[in-house]
Amino acid sequence: MPLTYLIAYFNDRIRESDFHILPDEPLMQRAGQTVGRFATLQLTSLFQPVISMRQSGRVLGHEALLRAYTGDGRPLAPRALLTAPASPHAVVYLDRLCRTVHMLNYLVQMELDASCLFLNVGTEHVLSVPDNHGWYFEEVLRRCGLTPEHIVIDVRASAIQGPHAGRVRAALTNYRARGYRVAIEDFVPIPSAIEALWQARPDLVKLDIRCLLGADKDRGGKISGWVEMLQHAGSEVIATGVETIEQARAAVSLGVDGLQGQYFGAPAIGLGALAPRQPRGYRGAETGLWNRMRPVSRPTDRVQFCC
Repeated sequence: MPLTYLIAYFNDRIRESDFHILPDEPLMQRAGQTVGRFATLQLTSLFQPVISMRQSGRVLGHEALLRAYTGDGRPLAPRALLTAPASPHAVVYLDRLCRTVHMLNYLVQMELDASCLFLNVGTEHVLSVPDNHGWYFEEVLRRCGLTPEHIVIDVRASAIQGPHAGRVRAALTNYRARGYRVAIEDFVPIPSAIEALWQARPDLVKLDIRCLLGADKDRGGKISGWVEMLQHAGSEVIATGVETIEQARAAVSLGVDGLQGQYFGAPAIGLGALAPRQPRGYRGAETGLWNRMRPVSRPTDRVQFCC
């Protein structure tokens, strides 16, 4: 289905809502990209590849990252955007608008047989929707010719702890029942967070590489046991924030399933991943990089990382 038709369809649908401060056309095309408009703000997408270690560095998914700009073109931090909605209804609308923008920008580039999209869903959105989480976006996907199986819902680890943890877990159950996969990001491998993770039962767990290596040092090199425990519980582990080949090798030595970070591709408009760069001062060709990074022996009974 042509992108112009999809934009027109979603604009018509959005105009039928009771949210009145929006522009007449909240979605538009500019320089080949879909741009969303929320009040005076403009919203667009960047994508960062997620790499599978089980398939020799194949790109199996991309995380969609929001970029917001004021009316005069100044960039706005994504976290500052969270203060823009003035009501729970506005929170829900803005979250859905952002995901629709990401979906349309992803759709025109994706490969149906080998790609999935990681989408961040804010805690405020989860708490503002009483039930049936994922049904609205499922309609967006099906209009685009896709299904929830193409999507990984990314939720911050802080959302599955605290006073609203039960409601968040119920929402994640709703998402999974519709076919979405669930990832918990910014997870810190400390005992107090483990119980919350077990109850949330995510398909994937994302840990910052600095946190991962720091925890490994603090525990005398035993953090690989935490990684293995997460995997045995049914979650695949992704190390994020990887910027150097040394960090990549260290993460692989801990047994992670996937890698994400500037070393493998900076956030960009296009989905194409950058080839791993040769760090300055590093001797040796990149040929055989993945074999050199991969441990000698690897478990063979793990669940497929993604898509």
